[in-house]
Amino acid sequence: MGNESIVLQLQIMATEKAHDISDLLRKALLVATKLGLGEFKQWIELELNGYDIHVEVPDYRKARAELKLKNPYHGLIPIYIDDPETTDALCNVELRDPIDNLQSLATSLTKESNYINVPLSYEQEAFLLESQGGRGQLPPVRKLSPNTASMVIDAVRTRILTWSLELESQGILGNGIVFSREEKLKATSTPSINIHNFQGVLGDVSESSLIQDLRMSVGKGDIEELIRKISEQGVQEDDLADLREAVTLEPGIAPGGSLGQRTSDWIGRMASKALIGTWAIGKSIGVGTASRILSEAIMSYYGHK
Repeated sequence: MGNESIVLQLQIMATEKAHDISDLLRKALLVATKLGLGEFKQWIELELNGYDIHVEVPDYRKARAELKLKNPYHGLIPIYIDDPETTDALCNVELRDPIDNLQSLATSLTKESNYINVPLSYEQEAFLLESQGGRGQLPPVRKLSPNTASMVIDAVRTRILTWSLELESQGILGNGIVFSREEKLKATSTPSINIHNFQGVLGDVSESSLIQDLRMSVGKGDIEELIRKISEQGVQEDDLADLREAVTLEPGIAPGGSLGQRTSDWIGRMASKALIGTWAIGKSIGVGTASRILSEAIMSYYGHK
């Protein structure tokens, strides 16, 4: 590609599937970094490295799985659950793997031969086993269509193509891999290149009022305020009692600046309840964000802002 504009190189790579998706992202990372587009750079790094459990995934990384039981005589048979909310909590999955992993899946699976296996959590598996009742319980599995990984990769290609076309429309092309001072200023000041115009694919990068409220309003050592604030988010009395006990037994932050084992376990149980539909907040804002809200509220109670 020689000295051709790196923005035009992105367009070529995004439209030709022969180009590796990770190579495309790394070149986009170079552009975003040189132009000072920090939030777009962060999205690219998440695609390359994978999405941590505490980070919201974009809509294109959310998929609908099928629940099956492994019958030794009849193969995979469908699971039917009467409660739609529980079905949604179990079947709606998030693909958090690095893009390289999804690329490997996309090339190794075919529509006729395989499905993508999405592991169930211990709590989800226990719930599905218990729901069968009696003896002879069959192991549950969760499967995704083999073209799911390819759809994620296509969404990423389309987003980078759209972004690079927008850069070109604003006269931001670069000379090889070098951008002028004027191009850099235009990139950071042009609203149409701002990440907020890509929320449909990148996810909402602004914090919800719920997160902000919990982060700012829990006073240090005020256990009643902590319990009240978390109670307002739909946490049940028995879970609140468990939290009260945990923070009482763990009066401070653990070494290294993290929460103690009891409070961390409590947050994990709440995340599991969100996954199986027994704590509604996880379905409305995402399990990862819900866990982060609880963590930040407790950290605030301990005096860590």
